Amino acid sequence: MEKRKARRKIKELKAASDAESTVSTRSSNSSNSSTSWKQKQRRLKAQRTSHDSGNDNLKHHHKEDTNAQFKSLEGRLGAILETTEAQVVMILLIALDIGCTAVGIHLHNQQQLNTRSTPADASTEVVTSLLVRVITRLVESFTGFTLFLFLIELAVLLAAFRHKFFAHAGYVLDLTVVSVSLAVELYAQTKVARLLGILRVWRVLRLVRRIVDQERAAHDTTRQLLEQEQLKLLHVRMQKDAAHESLKREYESRAGLEQLLRSYKDEIVTLKEALQIAAQAVAAATMNESPPFEYSEAGDAENSFELHLEQWQEDHQEARSENAFEDAVDE
Repeated sequence: MEKRKARRKIKELKAASDAESTVSTRSSNSSNSSTSWKQKQRRLKAQRTSHDSGNDNLKHHHKEDTNAQFKSLEGRLGAILETTEAQVVMILLIALDIGCTAVGIHLHNQQQLNTRSTPADASTEVVTSLLVRVITRLVESFTGFTLFLFLIELAVLLAAFRHKFFAHAGYVLDLTVVSVSLAVELYAQTKVARLLGILRVWRVLRLVRRIVDQERAAHDTTRQLLEQEQLKLLHVRMQKDAAHESLKREYESRAGLEQLLRSYKDEIVTLKEALQIAAQAVAAATMNESPPFEYSEAGDAENSFELHLEQWQEDHQEARSENAFEDAVDE
């Protein structure tokens, strides 16, 4: 009985330990699953934030690119409007606008005078009034086009130069004249204010100054090129003079060497003649004093002496000519 009770207790203890182990494993599994789920949520959040930040960066870069392209386009348009050709076109349009405005005002006044005066011929008056109306409409259309073009030009310049636009007195004057002309034409229904465009004559002065500056720059460039060519010509002349001097020195040294060789030859000839005279004198003296056998020995000695003397003279001449040539080359 006691053994059975002990076995039952052991089984109960095993069952309790198994239950506890299963509970602990379940709790550990649940905790692991909860931590893994939290980690997955964190990863998803990190991916979402990185994706959102990447989208924001892409949007920011896209905005920067569009702004840079817009600024570059504005800068190009501003540079085009600042060219000499564009300025000439704008000056011509300003002059035509002022002229057409003056013609339109004159036609309007003439039309009012014709309506007040009594007509002499009805058909002529109708044709004249019709022609005046057509010309007036054409002038008004052209002046409206020029005004719209002036507004576009000022808007492009303002977008290109921004705050620098208001630092330029001429552009501020243009903006004032065009704004006043537009306001007066809209509210007062008159184009007299368009004659203020004559104040924009500063563009002519700027164009003249720019052309003068361009001509000066071209003149300076041409002068620099001319100075460079003159320096090159002077260098070539100096090289020519140096070559001429060296050639002259070569000729002089060659003439000196030739003269020296002639003097050496003359000395050699003189020495030969003196030796021949001395040999003849010695031979004559020996012939008178010695027998024929001794005379033959004396003749052989004389011949050998002459040969040695000629060889010595030739060696001495060659050495002197070489020394003279080296001295001339060194000079």
